[in-house]
Amino acid sequence: MPVRLFQLSALALTTLVAACAPRVFSDATAIAVVGSAPAVPPPPERIELREKVQFARGSAQILDVSHSVLDDAVTEIKKDARIKRIRIEGHASSDGNDNHNLDLSQRRAEAVLNYFVSHGINGAMLEAQGLGESRPIADNETPEGRETNRRVELHVTEVGEGPDAAAP
Repeated sequence: MPVRLFQLSALALTTLVAACAPRVFSDATAIAVVGSAPAVPPPPERIELREKVQFARGSAQILDVSHSVLDDAVTEIKKDARIKRIRIEGHASSDGNDNHNLDLSQRRAEAVLNYFVSHGINGAMLEAQGLGESRPIADNETPEGRETNRRVELHVTEVGEGPDAAAP
């Protein structure tokens, strides 16, 4: 009886393998492809961060909690070879001295740039620009607005063709 079960199993396996094998056409029959290829989406103008990049208070040190946010951005940049240049913008609220805010926003943008380079993004395709408090997106008169204005943005400034855009 065990021999018959083995034979049945071998037969079932042979049938299964044959059913999964690809079909090979023996003639030169042409296959018509109808329709057009799906449209390629346009390259992004920005790399959207799913959360705000967090820094140590008054510092350009990126907190560990933001590493996954920046890792996601690295993945997005590497995924789209059309991206040739990115401007990393650091922004500040109106709290404190204007010159200090400008300097801190520059150092934070540079910290993000250095993070990207350390994770395989070509530094030649990145530029860091601190804008201080010059471009608020919320009301600096409220604590919530000031918190919103403290941010990092990633702007795609040059796109092109070719697979080598994000090569290290």
